[in-house]
Amino acid sequence: MSELYTLEKKTTDAAFPRGPGSTILSTDRLKVVYNKYLNTKGTISKDKIKINLIFAHGTGMNKSLWNYHIKKLFEHSQSASTWVLNSVLSIDAIGHGDSSLLNEGKIGWVYKWEDGGKDIIQVVKHEQQSTNEFVNNATTKNILIGHSLGGYMAVIAGFYEPSLFDTIIPIEGVLYMDPKTDGRFLGIFSKLSSILIDKFNSEKEYNEYFTKFSIYKSFHPEVLKDFMEDEKATFIDPETKKTKFMTKASTPNQMTTYYSAGLSIPLVMAIFPQIKVPIVHVIGKNATWNPPESITFVRDAVPKEYLLDTIDIPNAEHLVNGDKPDVIVKIIEDTIKKRVATAIENRPNDPEVKYGGNKSKILTSQWDLKMSIIAEQQKAAKAGRKQKASKL
Repeated sequence: MSELYTLEKKTTDAAFPRGPGSTILSTDRLKVVYNKYLNTKGTISKDKIKINLIFAHGTGMNKSLWNYHIKKLFEHSQSASTWVLNSVLSIDAIGHGDSSLLNEGKIGWVYKWEDGGKDIIQVVKHEQQSTNEFVNNATTKNILIGHSLGGYMAVIAGFYEPSLFDTIIPIEGVLYMDPKTDGRFLGIFSKLSSILIDKFNSEKEYNEYFTKFSIYKSFHPEVLKDFMEDEKATFIDPETKKTKFMTKASTPNQMTTYYSAGLSIPLVMAIFPQIKVPIVHVIGKNATWNPPESITFVRDAVPKEYLLDTIDIPNAEHLVNGDKPDVIVKIIEDTIKKRVATAIENRPNDPEVKYGGNKSKILTSQWDLKMSIIAEQQKAAKAGRKQKASKL
């Protein structure tokens, strides 16, 4: 464990209600498990912008996939002069990791991905209410990072609660589908279902599957190790009574997530024009999970003022966050630096900062500003009416 941060596994309620079929009974309530990493420095200089990060993984993965990235970002934060990494959350999606174990016997046959975005919101608000952290304002910035399924959930979370997040970084996010080529996904999913294994006779079998045969075998060794350790669970074989090994995310839970893509993706495609949170759109140049036209679609659909950056990673596949974690760390750090520079520029004009939290002065100044804007609008409207009348 690093001396730079503490690590605590926490649990909170998942979003409710959920999409029909998401739980076996409509009254079933689910839980979300997440890791919280907290800076051990204690008091943070008021001159620095506090950065909080939230991570969401892709289908079949878990919260510990991001351990390596988080450790590196805490290390890099030590030498930063304008910002400090304060706290990080890494979330197990419903049906994955420790969330899956807690929700056993409740998960249904549908997984509306937008519910995952709502779960992210639940976790962040739980931290706000229980610790008074993760309040996105002039001096603290929440940056949300998601890969694949997690990229989708991150965008949806930003759409539902734009004031909760400063920036969203979808990495190879699954954000587009063409109904004409819908069968392409179904073919991929069928192939995946034939190669997924979730039960093993021994720990050796478990390790060999992940390191030699799984789609994750090309991961950076440390990323793979952390992911495997967190994914490993045991069960008693009812026939032999022997202890065997399994993945926390069962094959049915994973396939439910995959097959629900078609139910979920049209929503995110529709809401892009309404996005009000800056987005850094990251893709792997060699990736084939998303169709090529998805890149142009997303980058054209997001309002230009909110498309903060577009990054095409050379020689990178869909699982780039596991294959090339240091590249992802740099992208996140570069984004932090950009957003911190903007925050520092804007901070003196923020009413809370400008008036030192004096509620009376804040309210008076903002009310006066609002009235002056309305007066200018009325003046412009009156001038427009006069101009129109002169042409008659």
